[in-house]
Amino acid sequence: MKQILLSLELLKIEIANTIGTQVLYCRSGGGAGSILLLKLSNGNRIMAWRYWEIYKNNNLLCTAEDDTTAVYGIISQTAPLLENKYIYSFNLDPLYNISIMFSDNFCLKIYSVKDVYDDLPNWNYSIPDKNIVYEITSNLEIECKSWQ
Repeated sequence: MKQILLSLELLKIEIANTIGTQVLYCRSGGGAGSILLLKLSNGNRIMAWRYWEIYKNNNLLCTAEDDTTAVYGIISQTAPLLENKYIYSFNLDPLYNISIMFSDNFCLKIYSVKDVYDDLPNWNYSIPDKNIVYEITSNLEIECKSWQ
């Protein structure tokens, strides 16, 4: 299963199901480099493959370009701060940049870039129970794929 979605609105509706969910797991750094993974209490996942930033109280804590050293790097230290936080809102713009607001004044911003030379996705939103992954591609398109 692989198809291009034509509607940003459908993705917004799916992501709206994260409102009120808790982040159970959030990791980046080490062998994963700067790839960021969030596992949510509803079973869904958000994965950022390219550039992202984490803020608290509007202060930048770290970015995907910071030190990825396992355990001691700033990314490895900062990503878990989102654990046990609740998602209370998000903004997904027409260029597929997403800002996710969490409890305790945390915010995750994931940026999407067009890159015709690299097929690495920008980010994705996975719904394992529905066997669906919505992926923002390097061509700035939404692809719907199977989870399995």
